[in-house]
Parts: sequence; structure tokens; C-alpha cells
Amino acid sequence: MVASSFEEDPELTYNSDHMRMYYAFLPGGESVATRMVSAGMASASGEGQETEQLQALEGEARAANIGCLND
Repeated sequence: MVASSFEEDPELTYNSDHMRMYYAFLPGGESVATRMVSAGMASASGEGQETEQLQALEGEARAANIGCLND
């Protein structure tokens, strides 16, 4: 998976861990974050523009016992 574009978050320059916030997109325009969270390879931080969608995807991945987010 290789991101083809990055966008800054105009509302959230730095997250609560003082890390710069960017959104990464795949060549077809899909969000890298949604792909990773859907696969159970990342969890939602609760910050940023995709918060609600990522939290829902994380819940689905956990419920399906996908990836490394198993409880």
C-alpha cells in the first residue's frame, strides 16, 4: 500500500500526542486510515475528520475478530 497524496487537517494541526496530522490517500482516492482500520491493523484515535467513520470501522473489525485488534 503506497499513499499517493497527503492533506493537512486544517482544524487539527497537531493531535493530542503532539504529532502532525495528515490524511493519506491511495491512488484511487481511498483513505489509508479507513483501509487500515477496516483490516484491524490500526485503531481510531478519536481525533480528526474521519473520527466517526473510523470508530465504526474499528467496531466492525473487532466484532469480526479481524486483524490485531482482538480483545
